Amino acid sequence: MAKKCSFNSMWIKDFSWLQEVPNDRYSAYCSLCNKKLNLSNMGRRAIASHQGTIGHKGKEGSASKSSKLFFPSQHAANPNTSIVPESGGIQDNHIPPSSPAVVPSSGIKKYLLKENICKSEILWCLQAIATHRSLRSAEKDAKLFSQMFKDSEIAKGIQLGRDKMAYFLIFGIAPFFKENFMKELLLCEHLVIGFDESLNKISQMQQMDLNVRFWCLATNEVKTRYLNSAFLGRSCSEDLLAAFKEATKPLNLKKLFQVSMDGPNTNFKFFKELTSCIKEGPEDPEILNMGSCGLHSVNLAFKTGAKCTNWKIFDFMRALYYVFKNSPARRALYMLYTNSKDFPKKFCAIRWLENSQVAERCLDILPHIKVFIEQVEKDKNAPTSKSYVTIKEHISDPLLPAKFAFFQSIANEFESFLTEYQTDVPLIPFLFEDLTNLVSRLLKRFVLRDALKEGNILNVDFENVASFLPSKKIDVGISALCHIKKAKASEGQLNTFFKDARKFLIGCVRKLLERSPLIYILTRSVSCFNPMVTLSETLFDQRLTKLLLILCENNWMTPTSADKAKNQLKEVCAESKNVSKLKMYKRTERVDKFWFDLLSTYPKPCNDAISLLKMIMILSHGNSNVERGFSINKECLWENMKEQTLIARRIVYDSIQANGGINNFEVSKQLILSVRNSRGNYEEYKEKKRKEEKELRENLKRKREAKNQLKELKAKKLKILEAAQKDSLRAEEEIASLKLLQMKL
Repeated sequence: MAKKCSFNSMWIKDFSWLQEVPNDRYSAYCSLCNKKLNLSNMGRRAIASHQGTIGHKGKEGSASKSSKLFFPSQHAANPNTSIVPESGGIQDNHIPPSSPAVVPSSGIKKYLLKENICKSEILWCLQAIATHRSLRSAEKDAKLFSQMFKDSEIAKGIQLGRDKMAYFLIFGIAPFFKENFMKELLLCEHLVIGFDESLNKISQMQQMDLNVRFWCLATNEVKTRYLNSAFLGRSCSEDLLAAFKEATKPLNLKKLFQVSMDGPNTNFKFFKELTSCIKEGPEDPEILNMGSCGLHSVNLAFKTGAKCTNWKIFDFMRALYYVFKNSPARRALYMLYTNSKDFPKKFCAIRWLENSQVAERCLDILPHIKVFIEQVEKDKNAPTSKSYVTIKEHISDPLLPAKFAFFQSIANEFESFLTEYQTDVPLIPFLFEDLTNLVSRLLKRFVLRDALKEGNILNVDFENVASFLPSKKIDVGISALCHIKKAKASEGQLNTFFKDARKFLIGCVRKLLERSPLIYILTRSVSCFNPMVTLSETLFDQRLTKLLLILCENNWMTPTSADKAKNQLKEVCAESKNVSKLKMYKRTERVDKFWFDLLSTYPKPCNDAISLLKMIMILSHGNSNVERGFSINKECLWENMKEQTLIARRIVYDSIQANGGINNFEVSKQLILSVRNSRGNYEEYKEKKRKEEKELRENLKRKREAKNQLKELKAKKLKILEAAQKDSLRAEEEIASLKLLQMKL
């Protein structure tokens, strides 16, 4: 039998809440929990184990918060008195100078030390997430703190293993941030949610990331934040809808003002199903439709134009990069033959902002590539790869430099738009004008000026060849013209080049007019919040009226509030002081802040106009925020990482960025409490998982037993049927023999 441990009175010095149990030396008493502890054969470990329980920790924290510090009124009169600095405590002026001071217990000091240690551990966890480090790596660094800061009690107290950091993150820090963020979103009147999918290479599933765009009541500006992720096997519209609804809980989807997405047909089907799901009655608001992401549609238009020609520029640029990739010997030969260290840049058709840079590098090194090919062919050292064959086929084209120059010229037109719209700052009031200007610049390159009358830009007839410029009058750019003059090309080759350039431009414009937000009336209407549009009273009135009609038709505003908003906006914009502000507005200034300041500082109340402003400014001009999230996913991902961990890391990372970075982050009492409860939450989660696994095993066991029983019953039935059949045959034989006997008698 194990020997029992006796109570040691020295333990009271280490545990201020511990008391001895009279007449029972094998037990101890916790004054906080009012509980008798059986020491058994564990002794001091039994007390330490009780101290680590969730119930005791909670009561210990409550006792520490409610405890009060008392200080002597004149500590100078008694130099031997211990003095503790005030920390929100109360000074007792009734204690005489000669009386001994009542000092805080060692438990208070330990509590404060533990709180500082917990803060430090939280900050180190946040730093690991902010820098996308693995928890194993962060654990190794944390072990150095006690060696680096030997005089610090906090550094000595930090104990951060990767498992501890994991449950801090998943069950303490991330839930705290998500809960606070959800409270903020639930107060918002309107929300815009954007989503996109990408392959998660660790889980080998489609990861659908969701971001939310809303009007922040604290800063009075539009913000875009990470919301959640869902993981899918298939990406059908039904799967997207189910995942979307699950990932947006507990938000009220009736507040969903717009859905920002890219352009596959599956997404449009999903949008229809989501709209019908939310709009249950005729008075429910309907999600506004501005088509797919403006950035995706613009980039798609450029790709479509490039593929309309037979130049195969994408194939050439891709082949040029891969022929030298991971080939040191080939790169050495290239540098030897050409005396150049410039190599092709990587081309990726889905990278919106890198087409012109890749084309420029190709244009710069084309002479060197020709020299390289001539030399390797001469030395009979030519590569046999498909990439080399592709390069060799195209390099002999005398107009290849001109084609690259034209490609780069058009890419620059698109990239100026794409670069500006790679932001979370509201740009929706400028989208119509910017897209119209892009289309107009492209049309002016190949369409007669007379055919581009005011208001006719969006209705160009591409079948009417008479409205086109002559082939050689097409604007292909100065650089392309310079290369054409240098090229030794035939007349037929030149005519083909200019016709292909026209095909390129027509393909771009046609796709822009088919898929971009330009085709939606809402895109034109929201431009009434463009400060330049407000300067034209007629245009401003037309677009504002149309916008308010759309909102009323879709039940986002009542006609009464729409009239009030219109009158308030027109009155504010008509004031001479505000007209000057509107004229001086620059695109570098946030348009949401500009309008809010204009309306909120107006002497008369403009509540309806401000409500309209908050609605319109959260409209999405593109999905770049979600796309950037894919890069964050790649940095966050580590081998064997579970989906729950990735979501927690994304939530924490987004919250750190929203707070201005790790250096500006303040660890609150609520966060400390959440982290302290994370261990208990982790244990509850494990217990829940164990129960689920046990239930699953039992269900599988019952299923197997039922299957075996069914098999046995089928076999038994078969045997019974076989036996019955034999009996039946035997009976029939007997009947036949009896009949035969009867006939003989």
